[in-house]
Amino acid sequence: MSVIADLNIICLDERNKTIIDEDTFSVVCRRNPTKSFYGASWDTLSMLKGNWYQITPIKRDYGMYNDEFFDLYFVNKKASRAHGNYYVVVNCDINIIYNALKKLIDASPIKKICVLFRLDYQKKQKISGVLKFNNFFSKLKNNKILFDMAYIVEL
Repeated sequence: MSVIADLNIICLDERNKTIIDEDTFSVVCRRNPTKSFYGASWDTLSMLKGNWYQITPIKRDYGMYNDEFFDLYFVNKKASRAHGNYYVVVNCDINIIYNALKKLIDASPIKKICVLFRLDYQKKQKISGVLKFNNFFSKLKNNKILFDMAYIVEL
C-alpha cells in the first residue's frame, strides 16, 4: 500500500535551478514564490529564500497513483510525545531520495535545505529544528520522520 504524498525540498539561498535527472520522478521547481504550492497551506515556507522543488512519482503525471514513493504508519497520540501521528515509510529505492536530497543540499550556497513530506492530514504548519544531513537520512531510513513537518537539514 502507499499514500499520495509530495516530497518538497527548498534549496536555501539557491539562485539558479539545479537539474535533477531521474526517470522515476518528475520535478517542478519555482523560485520560492510568494504563495506556496498549496495556496494558503504552508505559506510559512514561502518566506524561505531559495528554490522550491516538488518531487512526485512520474507515473502520477499519467494519472496512475498506485505506485507512490511513500507509505505511512500511525502512532497513537497517547503513546507518542511527537508532534504528529503519521510517520514516513519509504516505498521506493531509498537511494533515489538520498540522491535528490544530497544533490540539492550540495547546490545550496549555505548547505541547507528545507524538507517537507506533505500528506496534508493536519493544517498546522510545523518546522522542526536543524538536523544534520546524516542524522536526518538515518531517521528517514528508520521511519522516524513525520509527515507534514518541515525539517531544516544541513551538511
